[in-house]
Amino acid sequence: MGTGWSWGLEWIPNLQSLGQAWIDAMRVVSQLGTEPFYMLVLPAVLWCYDAALGLRLGFILLGSAWLNSALKLVAGLPRPYWVSREVEALQSETSYGLPSGHAQTTLALYGRLAVHVRRRWFTLVVATVLLLIGVSRMALGVHFPADVLGGWVIGGLLLGAFLRFEAPVVAWLRRQSLGVRLVIPSVVSVALVAAR
Repeated sequence: MGTGWSWGLEWIPNLQSLGQAWIDAMRVVSQLGTEPFYMLVLPAVLWCYDAALGLRLGFILLGSAWLNSALKLVAGLPRPYWVSREVEALQSETSYGLPSGHAQTTLALYGRLAVHVRRRWFTLVVATVLLLIGVSRMALGVHFPADVLGGWVIGGLLLGAFLRFEAPVVAWLRRQSLGVRLVIPSVVSVALVAAR
């Protein structure tokens, strides 16, 4: 494969040959970037820790999921096990590969958590988890390295945009009537569903 998006293809069989314990660990790590995991954690943050942070994380999750689906359709690039018999599909995916939704969404979500916590040790934990999730997606045969890197770049841009516009949007919302505040989430939800 000589195309740019498929560089690193040879790394994937090497990652997959590190043994069953490694693969099992990568399956567990990969779960830290899934919607079912987020659906367990986000309500806990919302109800038990900080409602405002939980709402912000929910908006990031929705925005990232929508953006990732749109970008995958635009890019239309395959997954490694679609193009190489040397790559075993240790997990099955039906969408296109670029960008990695796991890499993108975890960087945006966990990055926002790191900004909120503002502790060096927590930032290092988040960085380690992000790296492991990216490696897990390659080890499971569902992403090229370019898919993971692309996901991190887009997740970083999404996080940056959210941090840049969060305060002005919140200030604007606080000036609106209760009716407007109730209508906006409904309109945004319908628009995201319609666009998907």
